[in-house]
Amino acid sequence: MRIFTAFFICFSMFSITEIQAQTNLQNLSCYSMDKETRHDDLWIIDADKMLISFWNNQDSQFQSFPITKLDKKTVAWNQMGTALTVFVLDKSTMRQSGTIISTNQDGQSIIEKRWFSDCSFISHDQIDTLTQSKQ
Repeated sequence: MRIFTAFFICFSMFSITEIQAQTNLQNLSCYSMDKETRHDDLWIIDADKMLISFWNNQDSQFQSFPITKLDKKTVAWNQMGTALTVFVLDKSTMRQSGTIISTNQDGQSIIEKRWFSDCSFISHDQIDTLTQSKQ
């Protein structure tokens, strides 16, 4: 009986650790519509490292960006390129907003584009399947 109890305790601790590890890494699938064109994006949110990774279809790999805000309701991050792209995910509605901001010659910020995406959390297996099919 003691062996069974010890095994059960060890197994329970392993299961709790595994569940906690899984909740700190969340996979996200989002889509938006631009007139008749559907845009699909894949993300991995790593709460431990405060990073979000975006699947870049052109390079067939994930690119990581620092998370600027993370709490129970919101995840926010920026992508810097020729312009600044700001993303905010509302976890309660599972809606993501994206805004591309550039700076004109006078130093003023200009919103070039804004869109909204519908998102859902997906499993690790699903994100693996989706990224392999896009390679």
